[in-house]
Amino acid sequence: MPSAAQGVVVNPDIVMPKLQTGIESVPVFYLNGGGMTWSDLTQGDKVDVGAFQKTILALAALRLADNGTLALDTSVSSLVPDIVPHEPFKAPITIKHLLQETAGFASPPESLEPILLGKSTDHHQLTKFSIIMRSPGQVSSHDPVGWAILIAMLEKTAGSPIEAIIQQQVLSPLYGGADYMTIKHQTLGGQAMPLDIEITGPVLSSITKLLVWNIDKGGELFLAYQTYQDLIQGRNGHQLHPSDRIASYGIQIHKNKSHYWLEPLNAGDHSSLDFLAFPAQGAVFGAAPTGAMPVRPSLRENALELAREFFPPRPQTTTDGQKLVRPSKLEGRYIPAIQSPAGLSERLAIMQSDWLSVFSDGKGGLLVKRRDEAAIPYRETVPYAYSGTAATMFSPGLIFSPYRLGGYVALKGANGERQLYRRVDSLGRAAKLAALMPWALLVIASAGFYAFRQPAKPWRNMGLFALAGAALVGTGLYLELNSWASVLYAQDQPALIILWRTGLNVGLMLLLALPMFVVSFSRNKTIPTGGLKVMVAPHLALVTAAALMVFLTLVMWGVAGTFAPY
Repeated sequence: MPSAAQGVVVNPDIVMPKLQTGIESVPVFYLNGGGMTWSDLTQGDKVDVGAFQKTILALAALRLADNGTLALDTSVSSLVPDIVPHEPFKAPITIKHLLQETAGFASPPESLEPILLGKSTDHHQLTKFSIIMRSPGQVSSHDPVGWAILIAMLEKTAGSPIEAIIQQQVLSPLYGGADYMTIKHQTLGGQAMPLDIEITGPVLSSITKLLVWNIDKGGELFLAYQTYQDLIQGRNGHQLHPSDRIASYGIQIHKNKSHYWLEPLNAGDHSSLDFLAFPAQGAVFGAAPTGAMPVRPSLRENALELAREFFPPRPQTTTDGQKLVRPSKLEGRYIPAIQSPAGLSERLAIMQSDWLSVFSDGKGGLLVKRRDEAAIPYRETVPYAYSGTAATMFSPGLIFSPYRLGGYVALKGANGERQLYRRVDSLGRAAKLAALMPWALLVIASAGFYAFRQPAKPWRNMGLFALAGAALVGTGLYLELNSWASVLYAQDQPALIILWRTGLNVGLMLLLALPMFVVSFSRNKTIPTGGLKVMVAPHLALVTAAALMVFLTLVMWGVAGTFAPY
């Protein structure tokens, strides 16, 4: 049985006008009953697939798994230890994690511009990008680093460049020749994927057809039956919650009350080849934007409207959910989790760009404020899942992760829109302290006055500690905020990062000595009190408070105690 497709055939003349609503300038396609219909695309035109390369790479990896070349449960560190070193006391990252984008690697800095490299790339450069920000399996989010590492693993395992692997494992079984595809490598930066792939429309038709019909050009199974079922059913996939979408291998699986469909995995709103595939009906709706305009919202709305009109609803079963223990507390502050940057400046920017404040309404429901907007009431449907009671884009669904009792939450829209947040509570407000940091360092530096105006050696030492500490922390923090990405990735000078981080931490130790100096002066009663000297005591108290604020802030920012460049 190649797939579960029943082949609900709808006339393309009816479908195409409705599919193009709101995206008339974008080529769209429709596969149904074995045929593919395109708008505004000639036979030889190539389409930039964008994030759809995740699906292509996943299909290549699954084919290699089927023929025994690799195993999906193999740890990444066992195959590419030079890129991801083995860490015996941490959960291993596997190929399955890479395919589901749950490995937990840091997002590449937004300040890095991707550069096309042609047909070769140095995989050893990936070592600087393989920064782990969360344990594998926590959450699925866009992960270009993971896909770049997967490419390195496939090339090492198969003994061929990725161009040949895709040709042999995906294109040849489906379509044939190599003139239908162009692949270029590119450096990582921001949300960019590691490859730039262009494929002709007919070949894309054959690839997307696999999502509803598991047959190659010779009439044989493209993937082993069990592998294919795992792919389109998400049997080994990742879910934030039993009622949330499933992150499968290079695709994601959505279910609502009426239908079940497949989409590209974590493609976001970026311009990319997009599709909604309905395996039970053997239909695929898609679009291939040629510019920067994202088409996903309109395509999803149009495709789901067509599905509701022409496709029978899926049977309702009792296996779509699981019993969960009701959490004791979900209230708190949540910040965006779609990206997980390692750089301090981007982490602070994310904390200040968007947030959710979740409160109890005292009646078993929740009140959710997004940034400073009005609170939206939600009522519980099942443990960790809530439905909105207000008519807003993201009010239909609020889903918390049972992991860490609500460590992540997804806002879900009526047509599958999804925004992911993670719980940080009071740490989410730490970014606001950035505006106070220069003033705190100036207050600390003002204690340098005592290095030149006090005859007693302890007072002079305190003044010198204050000056040196403020200078080291201020310099290190400035470089951390403004130069970390360029020094590490563009200049390839990790030693400089180690140098300024060491200086910053030495400066913090000097600042922590200031309160001890003040306590010593107070106990020995050497703090002047007469005349204008009466201001010395409150000044010392202010210096002490500033030193402690700087230290605690850098602890919350994850800077204190960090020496390694990545």
